[in-house]
Order: sequence, then C-alpha cells, then structure tokens
Amino acid sequence: MPHPSDAISYLDLTLKELKPSGTIHFYDFQTSENIPKASVEKIKKYCKPKIIKVLKTGQYSPRKFRVCVDFKVL
Repeated sequence: MPHPSDAISYLDLTLKELKPSGTIHFYDFQTSENIPKASVEKIKKYCKPKIIKVLKTGQYSPRKFRVCVDFKVL
C-alpha cells in the first residue's frame, strides 16, 4: 500500500484480499514525534495488527516523514 496520503482509505479492501499469514506494507505520513504511534492507531481502527517493523522511508517535508509499517493481522 505505497500511497501514503490516502492508504488508510483502502485498508479495508486490502484486509478482505489478504491471504492467511500475509503481510501488509502500510505507508503513511507522520511527524517524527508521532512515529510509530499515530500510524499504528490508524491501523487498529480496522484490525488487530501484529507489528513486524516500522521504518522511516523518506522525508516528505521538514519534520514530516514517509513511514512504512509492516504488519500481519492477528
């Protein structure tokens, strides 16, 4: 799910198609002080995630980063 600005809108569709033990790579924009809490909270509204890893994958603007949250659904 590499489109950070609106990926959360498609999470429900992605969860329907996820195969057992599949991994979701969820991208989001966050400020450094909100990483990873804010992105994980967005995901928790749709499912119960088992977080594998959280990475800053690039800088979008000053103090705002593109974040990738890799997770499996419990």
